[in-house]
Amino acid sequence: MKSIVFFVVLFGSIYCEGCHVQIRCPCPDMLETLVQFPVATLYSEGAGCTRNVTCTADKYQSLSFMWSETEIPRPDKADEYPLALTPQPRTGEYVDMFSYFGVVCEDDGWYATQYPNGVTYEYESEYHTIESSEVNGKKSKILFITW
Repeated sequence: MKSIVFFVVLFGSIYCEGCHVQIRCPCPDMLETLVQFPVATLYSEGAGCTRNVTCTADKYQSLSFMWSETEIPRPDKADEYPLALTPQPRTGEYVDMFSYFGVVCEDDGWYATQYPNGVTYEYESEYHTIESSEVNGKKSKILFITW
């Protein structure tokens, strides 16, 4: 009898290896840690680590990160905090920052992977932009999201 129970348990553990479902997202609460003005935000959580962080596009929305926490090479003499910006604001439109910037949860942090308008940085009081074709697909750990 003990042998039968042993084989059932052994077979069950081998059969179910990798079939556990992730119930909770390992990344921190995005609304409490990254979003600068949560009052003006439509925020919802989907399955796993899917989120919706929607705001009105009546100002410049941006996502900020640090050069030390991105796969994007830092240009010479660029300031420490580059920005990824949404398009030119238009009253009455909405932007889901999560899908717009291709946000993913990885290593217990939120990362942007898409930069539709490139990456903007400051150098000597002037703004410069790295084109989206050069940075799309590269991960950047999000410091904050603001508008």
